[in-house]
Amino acid sequence: MRKIIVGISANEKPIAPNSPITHLSSSVNFADGVKKAGALPVYLPVSSVEEAKVYAEVLDALILTGGQDVHPSQYGQEIETQKNDYNPARDDFELALIELFLEKKKPILAVLIYSPYSGQ
Repeated sequence: MRKIIVGISANEKPIAPNSPITHLSSSVNFADGVKKAGALPVYLPVSSVEEAKVYAEVLDALILTGGQDVHPSQYGQEIETQKNDYNPARDDFELALIELFLEKKKPILAVLIYSPYSGQ
């Protein structure tokens, strides 16, 4: 029998200012929990909306991990702080995943993010 495959979102940040090398990070606890439940975890790099469609076909469930802030423009607000920990490409990718997973009625666990989408 095939294992359930769970996608886990991750932060992407340069390893140093102006560095061309980007670090992908997420708490290992998410993957540990998925494995303990008997499923197979897969970390998701920030990808295009088109690639989100492929992930939505292949993955059985999704964990959105938080970390970086969702850009306020995504929910009709303006930036209120000087904090600049936004990744618009990640926002676009994850919002596409949310829409696709909701369409397919596949489970999503969002941890500390996207509260406007919770409960759907």
